[in-house]
Amino acid sequence: MKRIIFILLIIVASLIVFSALVFASDTINVTEYIKDKFPPAVSLHLSSLDNLDLYEKEFIDLLEKLPEEEQECYAKMIFEYGFSGEILEIIKEGKPIAVYVEAYDKALNLAEKREYKNALPYLEIAAETDVSSLKAEAYHAIGVCYGELKSYTKAIEAYKQAILFKPNHVLAHYNLGILYHKLGFYEDAIDALKQAISINPDYADSYYGLGLVYYTLGFNEKAIEEYKQAIRINPNNAKFYCNLGVSYHSLGLYEDAVKAYKQALNINPDDIITYSNLGAAYFSLGFYEDAIDILKQAVNINPGNARSHYNLGAAYYNLGFNNDAIEEYKQATLIKTDYATAHKALGFSYYKIGDRDSALNEYKILKGLDINLANELLDFINK
Repeated sequence: MKRIIFILLIIVASLIVFSALVFASDTINVTEYIKDKFPPAVSLHLSSLDNLDLYEKEFIDLLEKLPEEEQECYAKMIFEYGFSGEILEIIKEGKPIAVYVEAYDKALNLAEKREYKNALPYLEIAAETDVSSLKAEAYHAIGVCYGELKSYTKAIEAYKQAILFKPNHVLAHYNLGILYHKLGFYEDAIDALKQAISINPDYADSYYGLGLVYYTLGFNEKAIEEYKQAIRINPNNAKFYCNLGVSYHSLGLYEDAVKAYKQALNINPDDIITYSNLGAAYFSLGFYEDAIDILKQAVNINPGNARSHYNLGAAYYNLGFNNDAIEEYKQATLIKTDYATAHKALGFSYYKIGDRDSALNEYKILKGLDINLANELLDFINK
């Protein structure tokens, strides 16, 4: 059974001990016991059991009597989620699971193609299974699909259902936290992401997500600590370093921001956002020529990024290259016509070269975008 691919899925196998202790002398070599009893694919999945205890042996004996389709589905379940007393009880009751497993697989195939709406009916079928682990995965996938479809309330409820059937579902807690953050429920987001961390302290994205929440709340020191934890676990993720740089920048720690952005670019040298951020950090340090060099690279990588053109224009402006600044500000406003800050900066630059009429034209445009910025420009023109 394929795992859902939206983000890395970490499966924590749950082993339920439901009777007296089984001593080592009661174990049986699984490879020897299942030899010639099952098709190769089924045997391969069952080999994950290693040595069989009495309960797993009972499961194997019952599995041998089932149709091949059911054998394959049960074996996949064991391979994916581990053996549990629940699965033994289900097979003893003779409950078929193939229909649920097949529905789940069909849903994942559709989701891979971004056909989220079409995947949902199959996931609803999969969620009807009596196997808690599969039910939890189905609800988690339902949450992902609804999230992609921007039906956020339904996504939240689905993630909660996944957690109900599998309380240690790391990704359900993580995705719930990310969604709470997106919707502005910051305390709920913090709780969900901390829960994800407590379940799996080695899942870097949970720390990163928590850092994003803290950054949104203005708690940059806390955000930095979470980003550092994410980097400790996964030092090869460019976005971790980029956002670490953003928090350093927000605290006025521009040299630390530069170091973080450079590390991000070492990992991903084509990231337009990091180039733009690095240029802004150089700008804040007063290193305008360095800022120009970096921002030119950003513009070359993605000429359609308005922010990069704006930042490059600001660097030119501060060096007194007003004509160059005008060209970059104009590009920014052409790409994003409602870019009020760029219109204001363009008006300033026009006035600097003595083109008062063009500056006033920018003032007229600004009045319909941001009256406060418009008045700042008018005051500059009339001073």
